[in-house]
Amino acid sequence: MIGSIQVISRHPVDETVIFNGFTAAAGMGAIRSLSKFRIPILSDTSRGVRTGIALSNPTPTRVDVTLRLRDEDGEVVDGAKVTVSLAGNGQIVQFTEEFFDGGIDFSQFSGTVEVSSSVPINGMAIRVSPGKFATLRATPIP
Repeated sequence: MIGSIQVISRHPVDETVIFNGFTAAAGMGAIRSLSKFRIPILSDTSRGVRTGIALSNPTPTRVDVTLRLRDEDGEVVDGAKVTVSLAGNGQIVQFTEEFFDGGIDFSQFSGTVEVSSSVPINGMAIRVSPGKFATLRATPIP
């Protein structure tokens, strides 16, 4: 099942959601909507490590979201800029290499994905490896 939940409250809400995989589980606290943030990325095919990116639009209006892949030195990777469209209240979850399919070598990659949109959206990373499952928060970019 793929889905998301949005809680609207007049009071502060900070709960933890548990994600269950086939062999592991991970938790994530409440996510703050942001217009610009970065997500850590790690890929190592020899060890079975992959990082997925989950984005959701908490507004009822479609929004275009730009993703830029940066290497571990913070430099933008050539040809690694894509724009995806998120439907109103929509979501997308894909592995990094599925977003950036332009011949980038993800067999050994460490860096970040910079995400920006005209309105605040939600984002997080999901790292999978044999027997492990982790969630990683987005870091705001001022």
